[in-house]
Amino acid sequence: MRQLSLCVSLLLSSITFAQKGIDGMVQTERNFAAYALTNGTKDAFIKFADSTGMVFEKGQAINARTFWRAKEKRPGVLNWRPRFAEIAASGDFGYTTGPWTFQPQTQADSIVATGHFFTVWHLTNNGEWQFLLDMGTSKAPIDSTSSLQKIQVADKKASSDNDSTLLKVEAAFISAYKKGPKQAYKTFLSHQSILNREQMEYATLAADQEVLIASFTQPVTLMPISAGIASSGDLGYVYGEAIYDGKKQNYLRIWRHEQKGWRIALELIQH
Repeated sequence: MRQLSLCVSLLLSSITFAQKGIDGMVQTERNFAAYALTNGTKDAFIKFADSTGMVFEKGQAINARTFWRAKEKRPGVLNWRPRFAEIAASGDFGYTTGPWTFQPQTQADSIVATGHFFTVWHLTNNGEWQFLLDMGTSKAPIDSTSSLQKIQVADKKASSDNDSTLLKVEAAFISAYKKGPKQAYKTFLSHQSILNREQMEYATLAADQEVLIASFTQPVTLMPISAGIASSGDLGYVYGEAIYDGKKQNYLRIWRHEQKGWRIALELIQH
């Protein structure tokens, strides 16, 4: 009996350990999407959201479980898959992003809406991946890319910084942005980064990023709300309000700590 108990304990430990790391995080994103197909979007978001997880609606940050529990179940198929993923050195904090599509009734229907999703994940004390943030864009070109890119940066470096430090870095970027967006991104953007806006493809190459940065005809007003950082100090997020042309939406910025300090790894600005 003691041997059986030991075997069960070792098996459970191996399962928990297997969940830690980028493969466990990515698989959870896929499980999330699969659960939505079989059980509905509402139940899926309630199941996979952390108790402190946030979603974003018309410029407002709202507790994910509260938001989805208040919604009615409606027909429709929301489908998505991860295309990019990155994880902190601690193996228990990271993000995924990829394309989503929506069909009004069944998977046999024509796609009527598209976009990109951005999810920040963490591994709970119970060994379960749950999302901390879920934000997205709409009207993106249909993305047929099926491969997954696991982002690994050679000069990523751990730090002892905390949430308040990350907010100071965010404030420094916003200050630089007000003086000149082009120079601000030149200073703070990582050499390996992803930028995205409404109705646009991902911009991962320098030339495409320059076009995207210049796509706003006037500066965006950015007001950070909250931040979070991995225990390993090499990856973190800031989210907040984004006001463009009088319309309030939200933004998400993933920061990566590199040899030269904090740099933007990913950015989404809704507008």
